[in-house]
Amino acid sequence: MIRQNNAINGYSEQIIVFIDVLGFSEAIRESASSRDNYDKVNNILLKLKELAVSEVESTQRANIPPIKISSFSDSIVASCPVVSELSFDIMLLIMCQFFLTTISHGFFLRGSLTIGPFQEDDGILFGPALVRAYEIERSLALWPRCVIDPFLIARHDIYPDGVWNKHQYILLGDDGLPFLDYLGYTFGHYFYNWIEERMKDNGHKHNENPEHLALTVLHGHKNAIFQAVRKAARKKESASTLFTKFFPLAAYHNKVIERFIDVSRPGRLDDLKKFAIEGGLEPAIVDNLEKEIVDDDASRWRSELIDLNSLLNEMWSTEIIPS
Repeated sequence: MIRQNNAINGYSEQIIVFIDVLGFSEAIRESASSRDNYDKVNNILLKLKELAVSEVESTQRANIPPIKISSFSDSIVASCPVVSELSFDIMLLIMCQFFLTTISHGFFLRGSLTIGPFQEDDGILFGPALVRAYEIERSLALWPRCVIDPFLIARHDIYPDGVWNKHQYILLGDDGLPFLDYLGYTFGHYFYNWIEERMKDNGHKHNENPEHLALTVLHGHKNAIFQAVRKAARKKESASTLFTKFFPLAAYHNKVIERFIDVSRPGRLDDLKKFAIEGGLEPAIVDNLEKEIVDDDASRWRSELIDLNSLLNEMWSTEIIPS
């Protein structure tokens, strides 16, 4: 069911995302004296605006009132005035694209997604939902991820059947908090396109190989983590701070890859099929491609796993041990 919510003391109930672009304030400060930093800041803001415009157009096609996206300093707020499973899915997809875009520019995001009373009018943003989103981001996200408020996914107008974990872009963290699986989004697109390619018999070839695109994203994500650790170390951040920020992120990176490359793992094949079927392919077609999925070479994916011991060494090498 799609509905726009009634006013609540002047507010309307909305789905809200609050995002902190980590390290962006520093880049903005340095942009006044560095052309490279100015271009970096300008390019990422232009790209995010482009994504926002594209998604607003897609929501209009889906007959949903426009999702509003605002940015100030190093923060981004997105809001949707409709509460439904479809609008929630669209918000998740927007955040996946935002995460991947900012990471490709050398920045990680930390944020939260919640629901509640909110108001946005001519650039003025306020409401209990925004406060809750900010508090979740500050107190619970901890490392670069987007925590999804459990209260949101427990709602029947979001998941009428009560099964939130069916969604392919949500993972449950070791701390019990659901969060956005933006790397799973990459895999979803890869496997959907991968199966589509194998369905074609007309000899047409795309310019971009979907597997190559997914591996490129994973390689960039892996390098971005190491670069962020080294940059923070040069700024004398403590090893414990680096560990809190980046070790769970690296573990998430590996968890997503291992979810798909281990053919022998129970349920792995079902995961691949789910990505394709939820993407719109007929189950019978996916079943016919089962052998090709099983025979797929996983070595290229394993090469993008992060050596956690090497990452720890990078972190702890910054500590100065008292003599």
